Amino acid sequence: MSRAAFARRSALSAIASATAAAASSLRVQAALTALAAGEPVAAVARHVGYDSDSAFVQAFKRETGVTPAAYFRAP
Repeated sequence: MSRAAFARRSALSAIASATAAAASSLRVQAALTALAAGEPVAAVARHVGYDSDSAFVQAFKRETGVTPAAYFRAP
């Protein structure tokens, strides 16, 4: 593979990763209001575009450092 092709592929990969991370962050941010209002995690996960509760919980934890339950637990 040429240097130019490698550089182009690397740049595209970096852009795709950044875009995916930004989308995940926006989805979690969108979910916060519904979760704070007491909506069930399953319903919120589906509403913000996740196919499963566990995928949403993983994304939420990646963004906030804790699960949705721990995030809203009283200190």
